[in-house]
Amino acid sequence: MKKQVILFTDAENAPGVELLEGLSSAGISVLAHDLTETQALADAYPENSHPLAVLYEVPTGAKLRELSRVVSRASELWPGVSIVACRRAMSLPGDPTPDNQSLTQLGFQAIADSPPQLPGLLRQ
Repeated sequence: MKKQVILFTDAENAPGVELLEGLSSAGISVLAHDLTETQALADAYPENSHPLAVLYEVPTGAKLRELSRVVSRASELWPGVSIVACRRAMSLPGDPTPDNQSLTQLGFQAIADSPPQLPGLLRQ
């Protein structure tokens, strides 16, 4: 059975090509879904299957409140499944995107600083 992850997206930020290609080449299928429609996704997802993780690609300048909502929805729909944050690119000094400590405090269990790190992180 192929490993699968859920990738939360939103209307403003489509998933990055690098993230999707990296996971696909590692043999991990991605079920991308808009956060506003996650209830429909959970209802459609087979009960006996268990995603490897719930991913969220953190956009530059993401607000803590938005990220907290992501963690809450993932925990509500898939309790016990790891919630993983992935930055679109390495953070630069002065970047308003929350740091790793803030992401961990919000409830992300793992953080990839760039999409190429994801396959290795998900194997752990």
